[in-house]
Formats: sequence, C-alpha cells, structure tokens
Amino acid sequence: MLGESETNAFSMKISLRWLMRWLPDLTADVSAIESALPMLGFSLESTQSTGVPSQFLVVGEILCYEKHPHADRLRVCSVDVGETSPRQIVCGASNFVPKDRVPVALPGCTMLDGTVIQAANFRGINSFGMMCSGRELGIEIDHSGLFIMDKSVAIGTNVASIFPDVSDVIFDLEITANRGDCMSHLGIARELAAYFHLSMADGIEEYLIGKDLNKEEMLLQQLDISCDGCSQFFAWGIRGVRVGKSPPWLCGDLERIGIRSVNNAVDITNWILAHCGQPLHAFDANKLHGGVIRIRRAKEGESLVAINHHRYNLDPTMLVVSDEIAPLAIAGIMGSNDAEVDANSLDLIVEGATFSPESIQRTSRKLGLTSDASLRFARGIDPRNTYHAVKMAVKMIVENCGGVADEAPRVFSPWNGNVHKKTISICGDFVREKFGINVDDREISDVLRRIRFTTKKTNGQWQVSVPSFREKDINLPIDLVEEFIRFYGIHSLDSQSPQLNAINRTDDDSFRFQIEVEEVLTAIGFWQCYNYSMRSGEEVEKFSPQGQCAVNLLRIDNPLNEEQTHLRRSIIPGLLDSLDYNLRNGNPAVRLFEVGHIWLPIDGKIYEAIAVAWIQCGESPQKSWSEYDAPNFYTMKALGERVAAKAGIATKMSQFLPLDELPWQRGICAQFGALGQFPYQFQCGLLDLQLLAERDIRLPIFAGEWAILPVFFSKKKKKVSFRPFGAFPPISRDLAVIVDELMTAESARMAVEKCIIKALPSDVSLAEMWIFDIYEGNGIPSGKKSIALRFHLSSSKRTLSEMEAQAIFTKIVDNTAQLDGFELRKL
Repeated sequence: MLGESETNAFSMKISLRWLMRWLPDLTADVSAIESALPMLGFSLESTQSTGVPSQFLVVGEILCYEKHPHADRLRVCSVDVGETSPRQIVCGASNFVPKDRVPVALPGCTMLDGTVIQAANFRGINSFGMMCSGRELGIEIDHSGLFIMDKSVAIGTNVASIFPDVSDVIFDLEITANRGDCMSHLGIARELAAYFHLSMADGIEEYLIGKDLNKEEMLLQQLDISCDGCSQFFAWGIRGVRVGKSPPWLCGDLERIGIRSVNNAVDITNWILAHCGQPLHAFDANKLHGGVIRIRRAKEGESLVAINHHRYNLDPTMLVVSDEIAPLAIAGIMGSNDAEVDANSLDLIVEGATFSPESIQRTSRKLGLTSDASLRFARGIDPRNTYHAVKMAVKMIVENCGGVADEAPRVFSPWNGNVHKKTISICGDFVREKFGINVDDREISDVLRRIRFTTKKTNGQWQVSVPSFREKDINLPIDLVEEFIRFYGIHSLDSQSPQLNAINRTDDDSFRFQIEVEEVLTAIGFWQCYNYSMRSGEEVEKFSPQGQCAVNLLRIDNPLNEEQTHLRRSIIPGLLDSLDYNLRNGNPAVRLFEVGHIWLPIDGKIYEAIAVAWIQCGESPQKSWSEYDAPNFYTMKALGERVAAKAGIATKMSQFLPLDELPWQRGICAQFGALGQFPYQFQCGLLDLQLLAERDIRLPIFAGEWAILPVFFSKKKKKVSFRPFGAFPPISRDLAVIVDELMTAESARMAVEKCIIKALPSDVSLAEMWIFDIYEGNGIPSGKKSIALRFHLSSSKRTLSEMEAQAIFTKIVDNTAQLDGFELRKL
C-alpha cells in the first residue's frame, strides 16, 4: 500500500469506498475529489476503477476435463454455464477438480484491463470462454489459479451480483514526508471533510470486550519497559482463536489497495493500519518464553530472522520487543519468524505502541529495512489513537477469529494519554499580511476549526491548540497561515506583479572566486560536475593519511544509506566515479571539474574548506586529429597556478613538495601549502595506477585539487597592479649544480635563487628563473644528479654591459659554491 519514492514522498493507495466509512455524507463525484486532492497538497498519480465486469461473466461448474493433446500445461474442460449444452474451455490452471464452481468470462466480456474475450484456438483445440482468477475479477491479488466459488451459488448467476462491494475507485497518492498523519484513510478523510465541509463518522470506538478475569488468567504475565524510545505500549491477550482465511470483505479491502492477504488475524492488524494509521502487531502467545514482553535495547551481537526471511544483525542503539530469551521483533519495524502467527496459533498477544520517530529512523537506515509500520512511526503517529486501535483490533479478531479476550491489556503509558498540547499564538492581521488579501477573522477561525484546531481569542490574539496528529509539522504561526491558505484556496489570491528590492552590496570574495574558477575551467573545455558531499567510510579511510581517525571524525550520526555515511575529504573520488562512468559508456566528457566543500581532519580537528578539483585523461580515449595535447604533471600544476591567481595566492616563488599518499602516484605528484600551517593547500599529479586498475581504467588520469579555508577570503588582499615590461633587454645565464639524488629539484632551485638575489646590485633584479634539465648518468658521481637552471637578469635603468653581467655571474657562482651539498658543474 505504501512505498518510498525518489522524491522523499510516499506512494499510497486510497479506496473511495473505504473513505466513505469515515465520510458517510460524501456526495462529491470522482472528478471533484481528483481536483481537491492536489489542491490539498497530495499529488495524484493515477485513478483506477475496480469491479467485476457486469456483462458476460457468469458462474460455471467444471463437469470434467482432460489433458490437452498438444500441450503439457493445458487442460481441456467441459464447463456448464447454464446454457443448453456445456462449453469447451481450454485452461492453464491446475487448482480445480470436477464439480468446482468458477467464474467464466464468455465471448464478448470486457475484462478490467480492457481485454475483450473471444473464441480462440489453442494448438488445434477450440476454446469458447475463459475461466478466471481472483485478480482478473479485481477481488484479490492472487492469480496463481482459478477463483473457486461456493458450491451454493447457482450456475449461470451473474458474478457481478455476487460481489457488489468490489466496485470501487482507487486513488494513488504521493504523500509528502511531513504529513505522516495522512498515511491512512483517516488522515485523507480529515482533509476531504474540511475541504467539502463534511462531518466525520466515529471510526475508532470505545469497544466493550472481554470478561472479568483474575490477574493470573491473563495471557501475558509481565510487561517490562527498560529503556527510552517507547512512550506507551499496550499488549492484549486473546485465547482460543481460529486462524484461517479472512472473510471476503476483508480480503477485498486490503487487496484493492495492494496489501496481500495473510490470514484473518494478521489481516485485521493491517486493515487497522490502513484505516487509522496505527501500526499493530500480533504475536503467537504460545511461542513467547516466560510469559513476558520486554522493550529493551538489543544486545551486542544479537540478531533476528524477520518475517521477510532475512537475518538482521542488531546493536545496542536499536529497540527490540523480546521475551525472556530472544527478540521477537525489531521494534516499530518488523516482527520475527519465531513468534509469527500461523494456522496453528491458538492464543494471541495483540500489541500497539508509540515509538520515538528518531529511534525508528536510525534503526531503519542502519538495517536498510523499511516497512509500512516504520514509515509511519518515523514520521510520528497520533499517540491518542494507540489504545483505541488496539482495542478495535481485539474486538475484530474475536468477531472474525473467535476466542475470548482478556479483560484489559497490560499497559505501559507514563502520561496516561494526557499528551501535552502544543499552543501557538496568532492574530488575524498576521494571516492577512502573509495571505495578501483581506479576510475576515471569522473565516480564519472557521477554517482552523474545520481542520480540527481549537481556538481561543484573547485581546485580539488567538491561542490555537494543535491537534495531536499534527504536532510534528505545525510549530510556527506561519504554519497556521499555510494551513489556512490550503483550505481557503490559492485560487482566491489576486494576481499581482512581483516587487523585488534591489540589493546593493559587493559579492563575497569566496563566492566570486568560485564563479570565476567555474568560468575559467569551463572556457578551456572542462565539464562541470555536481556530486554528493557524503561518501562511504571505506573510501574516507582509504584516501586519508589519518586512516581510522579521519573515519571517526567525519562520520555522520544519521546517514541516509551505507554509501553516504561520511563527509567527503576530497572531491577527486567523486570526479573519478563520474569519469569512470563516462569512459564505460563512451561519453566524450573526459575533462571534468567540480567546485564545492570538503572536510579535512587535521590534529583532531575538522577544517571545512572551499575546494576546486579537476580530472583529465592522460590520453584521449577517442583518437582524433583535432584532439588536444596529452596532459602531464606540469599541465595540472599550471592549472593550479591559474586557479591560485583567481584566489590571490602567489605560487611562483613558493615550493612544491612531493606527496606519498592516495590517490596519487608516488613520484609524479606534489603539494603546495598545507592546511594547519597555511589557510590553503594544493595537490596535483598522476592518480595512483593501482587505484585505476581496480576500476579497470587503462588510461593514465591526471588531477589537481585546491582546498582553501573560508577565513582566507576574509583577509584583505593586495590589489593586483600592472608592472610595465622592462625597457632594457635582459641578460641570460645558465648554471648547473650537482646535488644529492634525493634532493628535490625545487629545493635546489630555491637555494640557487637565494644565491642569485644575494649577488645582485640594488638596481638589478631577477626577472625569471626555471629548470631546463635534470640529468643522472655518465659523468655524474653515483648517488648524485645534475640540475641545470637558466635565469634572466635585468635593470630598470640601463642596459647591463657584458662586463657587469660577468661580474654579477661570478658572484652568483661563488655564492652557490659555498652551499652545503652543492657542486658546480661545467656546461
């Protein structure tokens, strides 16, 4: 009946015939109800009419049958339908014997799905009609065999006359997650009653049941609540029941809204769930150990096989209903096989409870298990209905299954049903201001009364008491305005031109940075991605130098699913997922980027940073003469410097250090800056080849990622100004040094740079410097490497003479020769 959709709404089937039990005065036609439901906030997915076809569908008796000569699974039957001679009908079912009476659709009968029955030939044998299953009649879900009818029904009787109550209209609705009160026929009936100005019937009555019993005679000897998360619990015993098939009306009610019939006892609990929204559960009392029910936390290592035949491992954060020995149910979600009601059950315990929505949500997500009960408990049920729903179920079981009920239930209810009433203050002027039109106070009060809010006016203010079934989603005065508008009608609003006040302010630097970066990367051919900011714990641990510490710090208390349990510490894994998908599906988008937020655990603290990351194939998967040049480490570094310029970070004279952590390939990656020491950090290089091989990616993948703390953008930056090109030509010199092979080239460059600057006169500057060669081999001592550098010197006042240039270069050579671990090499 109820299922969760991708939009976080819930699909539910509502029967018009059932609604009329709550609304006996409902005279609106189907089209009016179809118009009303969306206006009230319920998306109407479809409307379906049900009912047995009224023409050419009659009761027939199977006289005899024989095997089809050319088909093993078919039978050729002779069927009496009240005509002068029997009809020959070919049938694929096998659940019948001679003298069984079944519904027969004669040629010309239009079935519920629009199929028109005609005479047909099945492998050489003529068939003049069709014998029907319960599903084909619209009276039950089962279609595994023919619908066997009572032998007292006269042959040739019109089947529609036997099932007058099957005719119905089913509305398939989407219920938003905040309207848990509408996940039942009672909830929708309340809405329609207010919309059409109708009164409602009493659907949950104070039943007088049971007989006077001594305390020792009660089936359940003890009820024990030893934890929080359960605010009330009622357990009612019934002796001597007969569990079997449900009566036709009960099967029909449930199956028309998509609930499979199980047995009469279980069906009654499901019927009340759909009727008034209160989840109930029936236990076989003789399968309980010790005559006790306990509501407690699960024990470490405890497990349970649910009625869906799956085993679930439990932990102490989860509530269970148990006996003396083991859990009987995952509280508020699903019962176990061990105490399931079946055909051999003689004594029952019917329970109804009010569980904490937070506890049910947490357990349901951890186990990946939802049910009709958990969906309602997670959104909050009406606690005032719990006792009456249990009492109604017990009476219905006694009426339909026999037995004798206990005089009263075992009860745990600390507040004895006296729920604290929420009260909100509001005045008519507030409603008129937000609504935008002039409405009378009387109209406002009338609408609130129709939706069961009680009002008391004092000094121009209403004190509005919120009914118990709306306490979860009505919290503020504006919520009451929304309720008023729903029922007064949005169509009552006059059309007006919107008025927008201009905001004259400077964009935040961090926002402007993100926009500019998006423009830059998009302009050079990258595709922008948007991924979830939550990732799996396994990924966080794998890609974090801090390992388990990062997992603990970044864990989300109440995750949506097993794949989104932690905050992401990098954008790159998400981009790699997107790139992997594109490569597998032949999509041309293989240069991707994303701008978003990441969370970095450093020294036991979490730093939230603005991140920019990009990823690119090292070679094109689709060869073309017009393809761009293959990227490398320096392509990623250059992109990083381009992004840094947009943030106001100078990287030209700063040091890049090697990296040795996932997802990077050792030796072809580097890092600039480091959060904890600086308000930013940048990493770039080739992604780990083993990591790519695990994904079956055979192409090299390069990537880069900036992480910048928001506080960096709050500091004033130096304004970028233009520096004119020098009017005098620079001089160029080359210098080669021999250093230890373990020294990074960048460290050597920076050391030489200091020697150059130290040797320069005041009017001469270092214009540019770069490494143009790194060499190991013949002529270089073992364990050493040669690094060759080229630099330009210039003066802003004059052209340097050759003599001046040589004098400066000599000083540079002398300074460099004094560096520890450096040896000059002749070029």
